[in-house]
Amino acid sequence: MYANNQTTVTYDYSWAPHHLGTWPIAYMLSQWQENMPIEETGNLLMMFAAIVQAQNDISFLYPEYWPLVQSWGEYLIEHLPDPGNQLCTDDFEGPTPHDANLAVKGIIGIDAIAYLNTFVGDASKATYFHNYAMEYAADWQHLANPNGTNHYALRYDKPGWSQKYNLVYQQILGLSTFPESVYSMEQIFYYTQLNTYGVPLDVRNTYTKLDWSYWIAATYPDQTDFNRWVNFLYDYANETPSRVPLSDFYYTTNGAQAGFQARTVVGGLWAKLAIGANK
Repeated sequence: MYANNQTTVTYDYSWAPHHLGTWPIAYMLSQWQENMPIEETGNLLMMFAAIVQAQNDISFLYPEYWPLVQSWGEYLIEHLPDPGNQLCTDDFEGPTPHDANLAVKGIIGIDAIAYLNTFVGDASKATYFHNYAMEYAADWQHLANPNGTNHYALRYDKPGWSQKYNLVYQQILGLSTFPESVYSMEQIFYYTQLNTYGVPLDVRNTYTKLDWSYWIAATYPDQTDFNRWVNFLYDYANETPSRVPLSDFYYTTNGAQAGFQARTVVGGLWAKLAIGANK
């Protein structure tokens, strides 16, 4: 309702909002938003697809909010495969230009709206969005690895690496946007960057995120790899010198808290079960 301008304030951006306000009132003015355009647009489209799959029902979106949902799909098409210089959920790093992991989320988001159009019986629109998703996924493989190295980059325009944790959404939704070769290349590479308590978030620092690391673990096809990752993360939680309610943001070298604690994001530890729902 907020994004569709059915509350007392006007939301006038062409992408999905990051904030609503303080519960239970959605009063956030557009200029107060911490804008993450591709991040939140991709998030909502994928969440909608997951809800529809779980409930086998789309009446919460269709037809009332369908024009808004379609417009968000068009936003992603317009601003991908290169997301430019946008803020994403790694906001503690600041904006990352040409962010490969952010692009993954947006591209899978386009395929998610293709699924939603299939569900309502609009084959033409479904094909339209799916074709863009597949085209952009192919573009991404070159943009994120132009020199044919053993990993995909943190950003398109510089050497470096990062966790591609957003790939988990494809498996959760049962889509086939990116080929398995993308997963396997990254999965092999992560082990070359391993520290005592897991794999850093990216090349810029030794800290990582507990929830996103679990997402990565859940994408491995072999239970042995999943168990190996979980053991690193368990060791962190068991041995960290920071005796606080479970922190999801810590250093992989010594297990010390980098920030955050007792947050609902630890729901990400259930990622493997979410993937299992589509198998």
